[in-house]
Amino acid sequence: MEDLVMNPAFSEGLMERVLSVSAGIAEYLLEEVGDYVDVVLFPDDLGFQDRPYMRQSMYTEKVKPYHRRLEETIKSNTSAKVLMHSDGSIYKHLPDIIDIVGNIQQVLPGARLRTCAER
Repeated sequence: MEDLVMNPAFSEGLMERVLSVSAGIAEYLLEEVGDYVDVVLFPDDLGFQDRPYMRQSMYTEKVKPYHRRLEETIKSNTSAKVLMHSDGSIYKHLPDIIDIVGNIQQVLPGARLRTCAER
């Protein structure tokens, strides 16, 4: 996480590579089965149990563009809904996540959308 601040070139290169692999797999699979699926899930945990891993501004600036590009790859290959899985307290990131994937979310039992400190 600290590389997002201290070594942005490395973190951007790493996220670009992860996106390339993830989008490539999604594209390959959805070319074959995209017409037969209702939901495509991608996981990316964004929070501890009591707070997000990073400030909202950092997520919006550094991570959200990669999530958006993955969602765009998925949507260009299927009409299925996109479901993003995340553990932890992600309440502060919900506006950005909804902006990317719409209103479908997976929330695990025990995962907190909002903690007392965030209220």
